[in-house]
Amino acid sequence: MRDHYKSLTIPPGNDGKFHMSPGFVSSAGNTYFEYLKDTFDCLYREGGKMMTIPLHSRITGKPGRSESLRKFMQYISGKEHVWVATRRDIAKHYRKTFPYCQGSRTGGK
Repeated sequence: MRDHYKSLTIPPGNDGKFHMSPGFVSSAGNTYFEYLKDTFDCLYREGGKMMTIPLHSRITGKPGRSESLRKFMQYISGKEHVWVATRRDIAKHYRKTFPYCQGSRTGGK
């Protein structure tokens, strides 16, 4: 395998599995927004944290939850120093900042 094909694994958050009751009762509508907002507010206050949001169609594909996600994205867009990124964006940033060096877990640092 050539070096430029080495991969970066970004683990998905398991939050989506554990904050919901059966039937997604606790994720419906405004409760989902409050959960996302409270999680963000805590991590933002701590500074420099990464938050993942599971975007499975069973969670965010329903109108009430997709509206909550829209409201949440509006909420965080007003905050300073917040980077909304895809996994690909994060991988590109990581590769640029920490180039792969064969035989090193720290990118040759």
